[in-house]
Amino acid sequence: MSSILQDSKGPKSPPKGKIKEEVSWNTGWWDFYPIVEQLSPRRVEWSNSSTIFSPHAKAPRVLARHFSSSKEFNIPMPTPLFNAPTAYDPPTVISVSPDDQWLFAYFPGKSADGSACLWRRGAEIDNWVVKEYWSTAPGAGIVAVSWLDPPRETPVSNPTLLLVTQNHRVTLCYLRNYIPTLKMISVSLSQPDSANEGQAAPDVEPDNINVLRICSSAAIGLGYDESSILVATRSHVLPYPPPNTTNDHFNAMDMSMPLDFEQQHSEFTRSDEPCGEDSFISLTQVTLRFGGIAMNLSTVPLEPLPTVTTGLSNLTFISHSSVEKGLKGSIYLLSSFLDFGDYTAQPQSVITCHSFSREEENGALAWKYSQKSSRSFEDEVVGFLSPAKSRPGGIYTGLYSTTGSFLLRSQKEKEVQIGSTKLLRIPELTDDDNYEPSPILTSTAKAGREVPIAAGVSPNEALICTLSSNLFIAQVSVHAPPKCPIVESGFPPLSTGLATALLARRTTADIIHVLSLPSTSLDEVANVLFHALTIVETQPKGRHTILTYQTLGTALEVYRNRSRRTKDQSEKELLDARWQSAHDLCSLAACNAAFEDCRDADGPDLNAVWQFTGVSTWIINFIEKVMKETMLRSIGQASTTGSDVDLFGADPEPSPLSEQGSVDSPYLLHIVHPYALKSLKSALSNVRTFRNRLGSLNVHGQNAQIAKEVVVDLVNCASVDLDALEPILDEFIEQSKNISDEDARKSLAACEPTISMHTYLQDNIRRLCDSGVMSKSRLYIKPNELIDGFENLSLEMPIQGQDKDKDVVSKGVLMKRPHYVQCLRCDGRSEVALPANSAVTNSLRWRAWERQWIPACICGGSWVKGTSS
Repeated sequence: MSSILQDSKGPKSPPKGKIKEEVSWNTGWWDFYPIVEQLSPRRVEWSNSSTIFSPHAKAPRVLARHFSSSKEFNIPMPTPLFNAPTAYDPPTVISVSPDDQWLFAYFPGKSADGSACLWRRGAEIDNWVVKEYWSTAPGAGIVAVSWLDPPRETPVSNPTLLLVTQNHRVTLCYLRNYIPTLKMISVSLSQPDSANEGQAAPDVEPDNINVLRICSSAAIGLGYDESSILVATRSHVLPYPPPNTTNDHFNAMDMSMPLDFEQQHSEFTRSDEPCGEDSFISLTQVTLRFGGIAMNLSTVPLEPLPTVTTGLSNLTFISHSSVEKGLKGSIYLLSSFLDFGDYTAQPQSVITCHSFSREEENGALAWKYSQKSSRSFEDEVVGFLSPAKSRPGGIYTGLYSTTGSFLLRSQKEKEVQIGSTKLLRIPELTDDDNYEPSPILTSTAKAGREVPIAAGVSPNEALICTLSSNLFIAQVSVHAPPKCPIVESGFPPLSTGLATALLARRTTADIIHVLSLPSTSLDEVANVLFHALTIVETQPKGRHTILTYQTLGTALEVYRNRSRRTKDQSEKELLDARWQSAHDLCSLAACNAAFEDCRDADGPDLNAVWQFTGVSTWIINFIEKVMKETMLRSIGQASTTGSDVDLFGADPEPSPLSEQGSVDSPYLLHIVHPYALKSLKSALSNVRTFRNRLGSLNVHGQNAQIAKEVVVDLVNCASVDLDALEPILDEFIEQSKNISDEDARKSLAACEPTISMHTYLQDNIRRLCDSGVMSKSRLYIKPNELIDGFENLSLEMPIQGQDKDKDVVSKGVLMKRPHYVQCLRCDGRSEVALPANSAVTNSLRWRAWERQWIPACICGGSWVKGTSS
């Protein structure tokens, strides 16, 4: 490495330019050896809730970080690790269930029993609770885990997972419904075996007492339309440690001890079997049966798969479903090897692919395998293999360079490419020419020193995270996957990925991160969201409305992320208005759902009168906010035509958002867009219905009378005449039918009116301002503002909603309770979304409505736990 990287005071640059020095870096074989450390591996897992789980570098802890909010949280330690943390190593196995409700990790013991732990997640993504933990004997540590998804999962257990252990056994762990304790069934992988539920595992003697054969790597294959499971294992043969000559039975000063004592005891460590890595991969068929009462697990060993080299680095099964009806899917086993030879040169990398199929033999179906391809890499080292689930027939392959160079332009740390990620075709193992390789980057200080040793793919395969080989710091880096520049469908790849995630109810955080990058223009963001809306709105009626608002929540997060990163003040104001407008649409939908779900035969459930009062207050404040922006926009138009405008004796300056030229204020989306108009009209009708019902009742009691007067005054004293506004909104809704579906989607994608809506918007603004539905004095001056004097009044629109003290779900006042939840998408807080903080009300309907927001915020964002200071 050049000395300029080590000396921060290096030579000064000449005044007329900077020196660009070329710096070379090289790696040694020892830099790649951690990749084949199968006896103490390190893994990284990217869950479907977009949480990255990784091992701590030194302590027996699981680190968790939500991507891309960078929210970090701790996973609670089980009791044995909490009491004796120095007795355990960092976890070597970390796995999250596909439904993101369960987490499993295994912690090897230091010359003692290991510990396995199973956690269950709560409603919040950072709420993990230890469900079960158990110890494992030395030599019986857990190597691999796989979750059994439906339909292979039994109908009487959840979760159900398979564990492969070092002593060549497979264990079925499951929680039976209505039984709180974990159950296990264990059978041997090295010989035919069968066990029923409740049967204790027999003690198994090793085949050779002079050596210790442990399973160091394993893969579990779950094929489509297959009743059995394949397990592939690779073993290491290790000698037993020499006898302990320091015990009480041996005394070096005892003259009566035989002279050949050490030679006699050394015979117990001799074996004709060579120590080291096996030259084959063992295969076993595992069958799980459920007879209606108890489960049965059985194994049948298959013919082992020979290998030509040692140094196994990756072992994984890949299953593909068949697109043709009546044909079964394919299952492949991919294995990669690093051959270090005599440890004097760079390792040679080889990837092999074997296919598996079931053929009839002696009247029964038997598994057969054959090698389909093998590929060697001369100047690159294979680092990781990860199946590309969204691209059937492909696998992401990380290839690391052994040498390289970069231009040093300054003393600041910059990134340099140390390899690339390619998409290989299966089973050919050739490069997929439709996808461009993506670079693997690291800092200049780490080039030639650290390489990624493990990788995890994001839920929508928009990003790939890697874990560094640093033994002191568990650093996780994020990289881009190979991209496909050719789009046959005409939709951008991110659009199809986003629509697929919404339809599958997966997190969209990885796609949102890509759309939030400065390298992605706002026009590209709007185009991706528009095409995603086009896809989801083709769904059957009833569901596509929910998907539309979920897409709107995605747009909200993108524009909010970009607003926090931009340094341009005018752009920040525009982005703030966009995401706030999207959030208002989501809030309107939630408020309308409250009125719809919490009603009896006569109207809104009056047992939740104070909750409806809070919702109605928010709706009226929102209507006033939109009317205020409408008036300011009207003033801006009048000033461009030279008309004289006098607003209650003053000429206010137009809103900053009203000076965007041809681009209208995002807040005006609510008076021109078809969806927004219908939602606004529904909210207005609900408030009027609620007010009319209360006003017609003869209430008894002080509390009921106060509620009635508050709601009646709220509507009657509003700065907008709700009775006169409703027929005007009906006119706007009728006119909005002339707006094409394409323009409506583009407008929602941009969270603001499009240029094609400009004519309709101008007419609507003029109609509202000339109708007299707004009281200008009450619209701009509130009674509480008069207390501070006229000099503190502001006529400009607040860019962000001033609802920090309001519950984002119920729109009521936050009671400052000790615990609450906070949304990672809109940053809103809620106390009613916690079951323990349910509203004090006699309305069962309102309680049920509150509970539906426990899984997610009204904008679709995930909850995290919060604590009041």
